[in-house]
Amino acid sequence: MKKSVYLIISVMLCVIFAVTLSACNLQGKSAYEIAVENGFQGTVNEWLDSLKGESGDDGLSAYEVALENGFEGTIEEFFESINSAYGIAVENGFEGSISEWLQSLQGEKGEKGDKGDPGESSLTYSVNKAMLSGVIVLASTSADLNGTTGAGSGVIYQDDKENGTAYIITNYHVVYNSNARKLFDYFYVYLYGQLYSSDGISAICLGGSMENDIAVLKIENSDYYKNSIAQPATIASSDEVYPGDDVIAIGNPKGDGFSATTGIISVDSEYIDVNSADKTSIINMRVMRIDCAVNEGNSGGGLFNYNGELIGIVNAKIISTEVENIGYAIPIKVAAGVAQKIIDGYNQSGQYYTPEFPVLGVTIQVTDSVSYLDETTQKVGIKQTIEIVEVSATGSSNGILQVGDILLSLTYEGQEITIDRQFTVKNYLYYFDIGDTITIKVLRNNEEKILNINLNSTASTVSYYFNDSTV
Repeated sequence: MKKSVYLIISVMLCVIFAVTLSACNLQGKSAYEIAVENGFQGTVNEWLDSLKGESGDDGLSAYEVALENGFEGTIEEFFESINSAYGIAVENGFEGSISEWLQSLQGEKGEKGDKGDPGESSLTYSVNKAMLSGVIVLASTSADLNGTTGAGSGVIYQDDKENGTAYIITNYHVVYNSNARKLFDYFYVYLYGQLYSSDGISAICLGGSMENDIAVLKIENSDYYKNSIAQPATIASSDEVYPGDDVIAIGNPKGDGFSATTGIISVDSEYIDVNSADKTSIINMRVMRIDCAVNEGNSGGGLFNYNGELIGIVNAKIISTEVENIGYAIPIKVAAGVAQKIIDGYNQSGQYYTPEFPVLGVTIQVTDSVSYLDETTQKVGIKQTIEIVEVSATGSSNGILQVGDILLSLTYEGQEITIDRQFTVKNYLYYFDIGDTITIKVLRNNEEKILNINLNSTASTVSYYFNDSTV
């Protein structure tokens, strides 16, 4: 079941109702979705009736939802705010009655990508939002770019705008010179609208992980960045993507400048073989499969959902006369975990940092896998049963976890995370440090046990397989 692929060579207005509720923190969600998340039970039409105070006892009225999300005022003032919001929508291009506007909040105006934003599709909004966090990356052997030079892409991950500083996630193979078997010597970052020239913003490479194909660049004290409209990407959860979800890829295909392409998630999680950046080994990676067009130069660029939120880092595609339009992206859960390790390690050491990750020292296997239908979203997901089939005699879990244990959950930052996919444990291990204690709940002989494990070992390479994986 393994697949061999090639790395891509490195060559406003919010929905007014959401503004009223939470000052744009829920931008991209419809008012109906917000109501459902806050306890409303019923169809869209029933929710629309609830705007008139007819929700009964089964859920929260729109006014109650507004109050719980920070609205202060009487119900009369609440309805006045709706009328005001409708007026603003009309001023910004909405054509229709107030009833039609309320219906548009649920995102069913009939066109793909139109989520009810007044006067403009959410696709247009999301592409432009994503552009603000995208960058072009040039890596070269010479400061004047006259030497060997590769072109790729990147995404602004964090910044300090006041000081002109930004941290950028890209692919390791974008910053690595495979011919010389070392990193490139010079790196330049270009924001959207910035021309390829000597005006590129000089960057340094803080560190990278060849095994995970992630590196981090940093620009600092840049007046250009300080005065730009560029901004860090909004990070979404790559654990909550489903086949058919719309996606946007922002990158630098063929080194010709910024470009946006659209498509869908084809497979939410799979494992592929790729050549390492130094061309000396094969690395097995977990990725999301996509069908939107990606080409040389897209490497390191962001994969965004239709809310303009970052869900992955584009890194590979299949190049074959027998295959069309199959690309891959590293889930942001993995990429962000690796990137943060690099940033923290560099800031502590003051030098290039290669991250290390703790492991449990066990081999896990999927012993059951079933699909399910989410009645609210009507999306099809997968739930797996994860069982331990081997425990390393020298690993962190020796004497604590046992062969036959079924992994149920782990605790991260006080939150219990259900382990119902093969990748869940590995995803969260990126966010722990060596020496941390992880709490895991298992099912052993039909009895639940809560176990604490000190993470005291690392592995330079983690192998994934279709049936089992080492974590």
